Amino acid sequence: FEACLKKRRDWPEAEINLGIAYWKFGDFETAEDHLNRGLAAQPSSLPGLRALTQIAIDNKNVSRARELHQKLTSANDRTPELAYN
Repeated sequence: FEACLKKRRDWPEAEINLGIAYWKFGDFETAEDHLNRGLAAQPSSLPGLRALTQIAIDNKNVSRARELHQKLTSANDRTPELAYN
């Protein structure tokens, strides 16, 4: 995804996917940075919102997790993971 962004800097899907990759590697700060950039251009991205929500949960940031949970609920995200988390 970094190679994609070198070719085209304004690629929200690549930013979001790169953020998800960094999240999976445990680099939450870099993940949030990429996810926020991707979501700035594509605010209704469910994968991006889900990843940010999970980062907030992992960091025990309850207020941020609730805020993001509301965005997901408003976007009609009804995945079992959302209800569980």
